[in-house]
Amino acid sequence: MNPSQKKVMEVLSRNPASSAPDLAKSLRTTPANIRRHLLLLLEDGLVEVIGERRSGGKGRPVHLYRSRYPGEGENQHLLLSYLLQSWLGGATGKRKAERLAQLARLLAGGDTPDRKNHITRRLGEAVQRLNALNYQARWEASSGGPRLILGFCPYRRLLDGNPELCRMDHDLLERLAGASVTQSARLERTKRGDFICTFLVMGGDAGKRNPPG
Repeated sequence: MNPSQKKVMEVLSRNPASSAPDLAKSLRTTPANIRRHLLLLLEDGLVEVIGERRSGGKGRPVHLYRSRYPGEGENQHLLLSYLLQSWLGGATGKRKAERLAQLARLLAGGDTPDRKNHITRRLGEAVQRLNALNYQARWEASSGGPRLILGFCPYRRLLDGNPELCRMDHDLLERLAGASVTQSARLERTKRGDFICTFLVMGGDAGKRNPPG
C-alpha cells in the first residue's frame, strides 16, 4: 500500500460510504486519480462497494466505498457503547426520552428550522445536515406526503446493544424538519440490496404534495 492509498484508507475510516468525488475533495486531487487507487484497494480486498448514489443531472450513479477493516484493532465503538449504556442505563421513561432528545439536539446543531419556511426548504436543509452526518439522506414526495429516507446508519455498530439510537434518529429528523415524523420502514431492503429507513413527514404543511426542490 503506497502513501496515497493509505490516505484514502484514512479518509474512509473516518467517512464510510464515500464516493470517489468525496475522497478527491477531501484529499485535494482528482476523482480519476482516486478511482485508480480504489481499484487497487478493491483488488487487494481492503475496500468494498456498499452502494450507489445518484450524481447531479443525468450522470450515472457513483459508487460508495468503505474500508473492509475500519478501526481494526481499535475499540472506540465499544467505549461509545459502554458510555451510552452508562448514561442511559439509569434512566427510564420520560428521563430516557429527554436524554435521547438532548443527543438529537447536539447532532442537529445550530438553530431550529423556521416553521414559516415552506416544507420543501426545511426538508432540503434537513437533508444537507443529515448528509453531513453521513446518513445518505434524501427526501421525496409520496401520496401520503413527503418522505425522508436514510440510506445509511452511521451508528450501525452500536445498534445491537443500543436500540434506543433509533429513537434518537426520530427526534433528530423531527428537529431538523420542523415537523412530526412517523417511521414507515426500518432497514428495508431495496432492489439494489441496500437497507433503508423511511419516515413519513406529518407536521406543519408537510401533507402538501410538493416535488423536491
